[in-house]
Amino acid sequence: MIKQTKNTLLKLPRNLHLFLAATFIFGFSQSIVDSTFNNFLNETFFINNLQRGLLELPRELPGLLTIVVSAILFFLCSRRQAALANILCAIGILFIGLLSPSFSVMLIWLFIFSIGQHLFIPLNQSIGMELAVKGETGKRLGQFSAVANVAMIIGIFSIFLGVFSGFIWIKWGYQYVFLMGEIIAVINFFSALQIKIKPHN
Repeated sequence: MIKQTKNTLLKLPRNLHLFLAATFIFGFSQSIVDSTFNNFLNETFFINNLQRGLLELPRELPGLLTIVVSAILFFLCSRRQAALANILCAIGILFIGLLSPSFSVMLIWLFIFSIGQHLFIPLNQSIGMELAVKGETGKRLGQFSAVANVAMIIGIFSIFLGVFSGFIWIKWGYQYVFLMGEIIAVINFFSALQIKIKPHN
């Protein structure tokens, strides 16, 4: 089973390798951030119920603005938009961890991070369809979703191991977990730029 899967992956085109890597990296980075973010807020800013409710505005508003942001970036191809989305995620999460002296400032960085996050999600599906062989679009999207889900499980499990062992909180801290997410997002930026989309005949 493992050997067959390995052989199948090796036969895939370079673009699919890159996109699978980008999908995995994005899923992993998002999972390590999302699984620690609420604890970070509670232990750093000691937020109350009202603040927690207000937090959803900069966090979810970019989802509604995705169509506006995409329209503004019409001059960029899908892979460059995906690269930009990862840079926004990287900047946002880095500044949340290192340059958030107050809750209000943190909301600004959260808005930037969320724009990148919500922009990449539909692009992930779009690029996946562009890379799919004619007649196998559903199959490819299912494979990409599976890779993303596996990456998220591994990310959450790695945080669990870090917390259970005491390695993350004793030796690192939330800032370094977010820094790890930022580095991974930057790596994903370069992966997205390397993908070449060829139009179907």
